[in-house]
Amino acid sequence: MKTLLTLFLVILFPVMAAATSGNLTQRDWVRNLTTGMGWDFGLPDEPDDADYLRILSGERQFFFEAENHIQPTDMVARKYLRNYGPFSGKEWVSGVARTSYAHLKCLIPVSGDYLLSTRLLGADFKFTIGNQTIEVKGEDRVFKDVEVGRFQFLAGEQEITVAIPPGGGIDSLTFYAPNLTPIAPAEGWRLDDPLEWEDLAVNTLQFLDLLEWLPRNTEAVTIEAETADLPDHAEISSANHLGHPSGGSWVRASSELTRVSISFQPPRSGVYLLSARALGNDAISLQLDESLDFSRKFGPSFTTLELGTVTLSDEEHTLVVDLPRRAGIDSLQLTPLDISQETSLALTGLDMRSGRPGGIEVDRLINLLRILAPER
Repeated sequence: MKTLLTLFLVILFPVMAAATSGNLTQRDWVRNLTTGMGWDFGLPDEPDDADYLRILSGERQFFFEAENHIQPTDMVARKYLRNYGPFSGKEWVSGVARTSYAHLKCLIPVSGDYLLSTRLLGADFKFTIGNQTIEVKGEDRVFKDVEVGRFQFLAGEQEITVAIPPGGGIDSLTFYAPNLTPIAPAEGWRLDDPLEWEDLAVNTLQFLDLLEWLPRNTEAVTIEAETADLPDHAEISSANHLGHPSGGSWVRASSELTRVSISFQPPRSGVYLLSARALGNDAISLQLDESLDFSRKFGPSFTTLELGTVTLSDEEHTLVVDLPRRAGIDSLQLTPLDISQETSLALTGLDMRSGRPGGIEVDRLINLLRILAPER
């Protein structure tokens, strides 16, 4: 990674030295970046701002109602009968008296290795994805969630052909892959604001996975787990033979998996090192804002482990912690990282001395990112 940064600085300093003042907005940058990186395949035919931001968010969890994605020529029926258990949306897609075919077209904004799941009524389905055909079995007379398999999908429209057995039905499709690092300013996008060098610097650090290189501030913010809203089967303990809890007590799971949701609000928007102090012989899964997933094995006594570097607004955030039986969590720590204009510009080599960035500088930076940034 150090070699990558050195190369980036060597290339970037000369091409940015003659910066011209520009009147670009953040919206211009978002659109040019998406197109320049070749990610526009994940856009609909008439994209709006939200479509561009969805791609830059790195989100890779997508849900599609089957009835909204069938084709007019498909010999299937829409039904709203609830005799077979709950289903999402207002309707579900039903087969007819013989095997019928639903051609589901879904737009995937971001490429990735996705786990495809579905909700089916009946057995003996066949899913055709590209040149693969997979047999998938549900259950008779009741809707059931079923995994179809893992597939590599490129950004863009996908067509999945589902052979529905007589009397069968399909409710929905779910695509899941771990989310990517979001590309966004710490305070979020303000698309009408002028584009600043600092915006380019922060986004460049995110692109190159260099946020962890930012200097750490000395004081961390501690969020005590016992202040969270806890399920009935969670226990607040003051036992200290496994390590002294930072606030005098900690949250312990019972004899079953215990989900704890810890809400917190950072003191300001910025980049933070997120850590957790916990214990457990089995790995503990954590999810931040239904977006970023972590998994760590803390061991039999309280240990503080780093989860990762995250960009947070000054609004409320939620970390969901799944504690295996007998595991526990004491606290979270937020260590602010120095994302000041001076630091971010110095680390990336971007030069703000000649006013705001213009079209030439943006194009040059995008070309460099296409060469140096890890694949997304």
